[in-house]
Amino acid sequence: MENKMKIPGYVFGIIGIVIAAIIYFFVVQVPFSQEQPELEKQHQADASQLQVYEDAEADKENLKARVSSMKEKYEKDSEELFINATQSPDDIMDMLRHSKTRPTTYRISEQTKDEKNRQSSSGDSLYSTDISITFNALDDAQIKSVLNYFESASKGAYYVDKLDIKAIEKTAQELNAAESSDKDGDSKKESSKNESSAAKSDLSSLFYTGKYQVTITLKLYYFLPADQTPEALKEEQNQATQSADNTASAVASSATESSGGESSAA
Repeated sequence: MENKMKIPGYVFGIIGIVIAAIIYFFVVQVPFSQEQPELEKQHQADASQLQVYEDAEADKENLKARVSSMKEKYEKDSEELFINATQSPDDIMDMLRHSKTRPTTYRISEQTKDEKNRQSSSGDSLYSTDISITFNALDDAQIKSVLNYFESASKGAYYVDKLDIKAIEKTAQELNAAESSDKDGDSKKESSKNESSAAKSDLSSLFYTGKYQVTITLKLYYFLPADQTPEALKEEQNQATQSADNTASAVASSATESSGGESSAA
């Protein structure tokens, strides 16, 4: 018998590995190579979106701190920059000191609720108060100083409704003094007479003091919380009065009963 050639076992192993590699190449590697650009594009988009989420998460605490700080600043500014009718007199006094004027009259009206019932974002109702101030001004600069205060320096939300300016006339005593001065000037030299005639031609200097009487009418706008409105304060006052009356009635009734008991005992 002829001896048959025996194939080693490792040859079959190598063949199997080659076949598996070929199958993997055509079944896995080739499709993956075709889809790789699209997959890479999607991966980059997902990575970018993930980075956005990570940045937002990292900045969340910082945003919370900024919002809290801005809220505190807003609440502080709301208390300091906006005044109501109760605080307005102090603001007016600051204006007088700032402009170096002295008022002759000062009037303030009752608080009035907005006709359109407008409210703030927190639900506080809008109110207004009319304020009228009359003062004597030395010149235009002093008048401008007053207006500039209400427009840029004041803490209140003022609206200049009306401005009345009137030159102040000389009194009878001042006119008589001016006439006496003119008569005395008649005995002077001709040059002095010419100067006096020139002065007489200026009617402003003859009949006016050079000062102005200024009346400024303002409207102050402000928001009031529900417990500080005139209606709420009036209701609180009525309740306090009623409570006091009830207490007085109870005391009087107790005193009457006590007096009746003593009479029966007698």
